Amino acid sequence: RIFALAGFAAVRDGLSLAYFQSCGQTPRLASDLAWLWQRPALQTVPRRRRAIGLNFIDYFRTSTQNETAHQAYCDSLLRMLERHGTEFDFHLVVLQRGIGQRDDWFDEAFRARVPQGNVFYVDGAAALGLALSHLDAIVTTRFHLALLAARENIPTCIIDHELKLTSLAQD
Repeated sequence: RIFALAGFAAVRDGLSLAYFQSCGQTPRLASDLAWLWQRPALQTVPRRRRAIGLNFIDYFRTSTQNETAHQAYCDSLLRMLERHGTEFDFHLVVLQRGIGQRDDWFDEAFRARVPQGNVFYVDGAAALGLALSHLDAIVTTRFHLALLAARENIPTCIIDHELKLTSLAQD
């Protein structure tokens, strides 16, 4: 009903567009507001190896509370770090610390396993710029981190966990 009362509506992905069109509504497909971010100029930090930023929401702690699955998830990430730790430098990028769809559940285990890696707590544009200046690539479950990295020509792998994120990533 709210949508029907709106004078103008925009959606950011093809799935939402198709859904509302099937309901007889006519929204506009628009860019995500993250593209409007006024970013500071990045100064790439010198490094000896390619640096990969990691950012994962632990859905076994936020959506489906399951301690066994959470531990398996953390163990899997730690094995990945161990397997590739001699060829890449890894850093953790945290966008939500202690709130919302937290992506800070892994920071303690990361610090223990990768003491030379940075943990970037992104709470604003300057912190995001600092994190991105240290990275050659990003692996994330967060769509907006992928968008912001793309603006800096940083290759990004989006690990999707739902159909909507798949659609956004494809768009």
